[in-house]
Amino acid sequence: MTTKDEIEYLLEGEGREYDEEADDQEEFGWYYWLWEGGGDDWTILNTKYMARTVHTRGGNEGGGENVEIVVEVSPHLDGIRKFGMESRFFEKLGYYASFHGCDFDGSFTEVFPQQRTITVYEKE
Repeated sequence: MTTKDEIEYLLEGEGREYDEEADDQEEFGWYYWLWEGGGDDWTILNTKYMARTVHTRGGNEGGGENVEIVVEVSPHLDGIRKFGMESRFFEKLGYYASFHGCDFDGSFTEVFPQQRTITVYEKE
């Protein structure tokens, strides 16, 4: 099993296996996962893992000082997610300041998704 530190290393773009012939080499780092790594599109990290951003909070004007990114990491085979294998989710915390931008110097931890039902009261 890949350790948390190894996953963090991959998400930061370190140790990435580049294809010398590919024209679309993407630079990784926490800014990538905050702004571009989300949606239904998966990003290939290496021959074993791919990832996508599933949750962000903060990191912009009016978004608050705290920045939170949750990335789903999943095993793949030739870019196709291995459905028999469980995805793992990791949270990276940082700080945002309007005069500086984001610093991703907070913790990096494995998190576990939990579904909850809530009740809200709306005005007509």
